[in-house]
Amino acid sequence: MKRLLTLALILGLFAGLQAEGDGGQYRLYGKAYDSTGIALRHEVIMFIVRNDTIKIKTDSLGNFETKITWRTFDQTLMTKDTNVQEENEKMNPPIMVIWSNKLISIHNRWEEAQYASYKGNWVDRPHDLYFK
Repeated sequence: MKRLLTLALILGLFAGLQAEGDGGQYRLYGKAYDSTGIALRHEVIMFIVRNDTIKIKTDSLGNFETKITWRTFDQTLMTKDTNVQEENEKMNPPIMVIWSNKLISIHNRWEEAQYASYKGNWVDRPHDLYFK
């Protein structure tokens, strides 16, 4: 019985390390351009957010739109030595955007979205993409 309780406690602690606190989404939209400044029309762009890959097809004008999911760690399960800001940054790395073997890294605006969600608002984040 003691072994079973010990095992349950250890598994519970491990699960706590992986626990997520808050989370939500924000909308990222804009126009995509190639290296010559021409809009990418009807092209597939891949957004990589953590381990998730989102494929988006631009419209006839080169416009795109996607939702970015953000997450934070559950602060009630962290120790006093844990740097909460640092852990949240690890959960929300920069967004990688790929088109035609070209890579762009853009800032993940999770903090702005988190703050807005506390106020009951939705964040729309314009960001044009320039693949050089």
